[in-house]
Amino acid sequence: MSTIWIKQPLAIFTENTNDARGGMVISEGKIVELVALGQTSIRLIDETFNAQNLVVISEIIIRYDMFFRDS
Repeated sequence: MSTIWIKQPLAIFTENTNDARGGMVISEGKIVELVALGQTSIRLIDETFNAQNLVVISEIIIRYDMFFRDS
């Protein structure tokens, strides 16, 4: 499974105070890193998804993955 960086969203909800304005990295269906504004991922990235015009809600990503994994 590839590692995807959902990069620089317009806004991002994380349910905590962590800075994820630079995006989040998903690997094997899990959020493995939150990237702070102005930073780059510390992981090897296979794909980058430009989310600059999108709002990201991490809980939806987790639920989406669980739905399709259990199907």
